[in-house]
Amino acid sequence: MGNELIFYLRENNAIYFVPVGLAGAPFWKNLGKILSKTIALWLHLSRSEAFFNEKFLLSTENQAFMKYKIDKQEQYALLTLEEDNLNSTIAPTLKTDLILLSQEGVRNLILDLANVKFVDSSGLSAILTGHRLWKDGGAFVLTGQLHPMVTKLIEISQLDTILNLVPTVSEAVDYVLMEEVERELLGGEE
Repeated sequence: MGNELIFYLRENNAIYFVPVGLAGAPFWKNLGKILSKTIALWLHLSRSEAFFNEKFLLSTENQAFMKYKIDKQEQYALLTLEEDNLNSTIAPTLKTDLILLSQEGVRNLILDLANVKFVDSSGLSAILTGHRLWKDGGAFVLTGQLHPMVTKLIEISQLDTILNLVPTVSEAVDYVLMEEVERELLGGEE
């Protein structure tokens, strides 16, 4: 990753900054650009519909933004990617957030790709990172009516044989809850 800063816009209009992958001087040299772009984005968002509890990525290298929502529940987290492309610009940040969610103790993750129309090899790598993080102790589920191009790439790479693909979010939630019940039952027998 490059020099990046993630910021969160919360209901009280406060902006919380979280530095990611700071690489020293280049980050601090570009801090003025980051802050001016942050203020511009905040002004834009504050004039439009409420985008509260949203997460954005601001990078000093390519000034890319990544938008997605995370809904954390007791037994799972639902991450909805609100981007057209899951590519090399976004995939490193997604990987980082998947790792952070896993470290936070999220037992099951549902990744909603309904909005995604294109995935490249970096995107597949991010998806596989999620699979690896949750395969032993939880469930990692891809959901959403996947775009035909995304479905084709998953099939060509034969990832459909190892990934849990579920068509809707509600079915994915049901799947995760059933997996939880099964783990509890199997855990009680040992």
